[in-house]
Amino acid sequence: MTHHPPSDGLPLVAQVQVNELASRMGEGFRHGRPSSYAGGLSLGLLSVLALAMALWLLARLASGASGRPGAIEGPRRLFFRLCRAHHLRWSDGWLLWRLARALRLDSPVRLFLEPQRLDATSLPARFQQQAARLRAIRGRLFAGLDRSSA
Repeated sequence: MTHHPPSDGLPLVAQVQVNELASRMGEGFRHGRPSSYAGGLSLGLLSVLALAMALWLLARLASGASGRPGAIEGPRRLFFRLCRAHHLRWSDGWLLWRLARALRLDSPVRLFLEPQRLDATSLPARFQQQAARLRAIRGRLFAGLDRSSA
């Protein structure tokens, strides 16, 4: 008696297991509920998708940390780096940020380049109450400028 392999090339044991698995999957779908294999498959696909999203997010964060300017990181990031470099308190940086928005500057960094923007005479009305504080910030940012121009 000779043993002939099944027509699809799989050993008999493997073919039985494949047929059994297909039968269980089909039975679950016929009764309106997916089998545990189908649930495991969808869970696996969701896991792979979550991993891909996490890797994408890490890549975005890493590219932002490398200093490569992007749509979000350009002037805004430079502004906050300048605030840190000048040892401004958080509240002073926030005041400058709000002033830059009120002045409709194309970049808030211009406040670090144009001392006249912090003069009481050029402040919008709602910032007049903060004039003394802005004068003190101006003094910190441009302390050597007045002496060097004299």
